[in-house]
Amino acid sequence: MPLAAAWLVHQVRETRNGCEMRSRFITSDVRVLPRPPHSVSSTAGKFMALPGINSLAGLVMNRSKPSKLYEGGPAMLYHCAQEMNHLASFLPRLYEEFAADSRV
Repeated sequence: MPLAAAWLVHQVRETRNGCEMRSRFITSDVRVLPRPPHSVSSTAGKFMALPGINSLAGLVMNRSKPSKLYEGGPAMLYHCAQEMNHLASFLPRLYEEFAADSRV
């Protein structure tokens, strides 16, 4: 389907000890993406990709209640906690290994 149900933005900034990453999830901006019908595989997706339908579907989607469009908040929070815990298990070692090379 040519839909964007949520957006994810990562901001990475340098710190004294390496870097930090902040993530923002925008879940209230559902859009029908402009795609040519031949680039979408499902029949419903091809229909939604038609120029006139695309505009109408976008209008309908943006008037829907955001809380009903995306209810995955708790699952996303759990996923992010797992992911950051996993990255913390090896990224400091990688930083130490390659930090000297980046200061040339």
